Amino acid sequence: STKLSLLGEKVSGKAKGHKNVLYIDFAYGLGCAIMIDGNIYFGEKYSAGEIGYIYSSREEFDNYTIMPYQFGALENHISGKSIKTKGIEAAKKYKGSLLFKLVNGNLETITAKTVFEAAKRGDQVAYHILKEAFSYFNMALSNLINIFSPEIVILGGGFSYAEDFLLELIIPEIENKVLHMPDIVISELKYDASLIGGIHYLIETTDYLKKEYPGSSVACIGPAGENMIECAGIMTNKHRAAARYGVGAVMGSKKVKAIVCIPTRKLKYFNENGFMESARKYRNLCNKSFVLNEILPRYCL
Repeated sequence: STKLSLLGEKVSGKAKGHKNVLYIDFAYGLGCAIMIDGNIYFGEKYSAGEIGYIYSSREEFDNYTIMPYQFGALENHISGKSIKTKGIEAAKKYKGSLLFKLVNGNLETITAKTVFEAAKRGDQVAYHILKEAFSYFNMALSNLINIFSPEIVILGGGFSYAEDFLLELIIPEIENKVLHMPDIVISELKYDASLIGGIHYLIETTDYLKKEYPGSSVACIGPAGENMIECAGIMTNKHRAAARYGVGAVMGSKKVKAIVCIPTRKLKYFNENGFMESARKYRNLCNKSFVLNEILPRYCL
């Protein structure tokens, strides 16, 4: 899913227009995807980017044995799971902390999000947890930047909702640790990045739509909607609709089977009320599509 997220960023997010990119996925674990010269790098057995297994010290290297599908050495320091665990332990010890108060003493409900929220509101217990965790991450990220020399590093996953606070934990700590400092930015697509990447991969590299809807064909995939939409794919029985007409053509096609619309920004309308009326009119039809059931209601309805 991390590699699909980077593909989504390439199609419709912060990686668009860049050739060398690192995408960091802060989730329950810790992942990374790598783009080199415009191509996502998969590596042998598609395992490139497993930064969760990076070692942070000689002691870890000597004593830690990699086990597939189990948390790696770095993930034990920084991941949604590890920060949650450290948050619970700290709240047990410091019952006067904001971290404790935010969950009304119900410590099992603490998550990484809780720790970030407490830290952003000035709780020193929570802030210390994050500073320590990110000291390990920043070491790993500095090494990755020095190895791959990316133009841009995109921060995605759950931690990315911390926005500027997340950047403050990283950028000042690595500026003098890398040879060439890339732009480090927060993903705007958030969790939608993997969904957009997955749909794009499905359409561009497989025949799934044709198999799912026998007798239909993908009319076109490409730039659409006067740069307001990155990709509009229209599958009709007669191969007639043209992507350059954007959402209007998509919604106006009488024999639509499946479409994809990936906005690069908030959609603009010449007649917003008219568009919304047309969108609702076709919703029952579109909900039968595995594509539109996820994408269209989120962006258009």
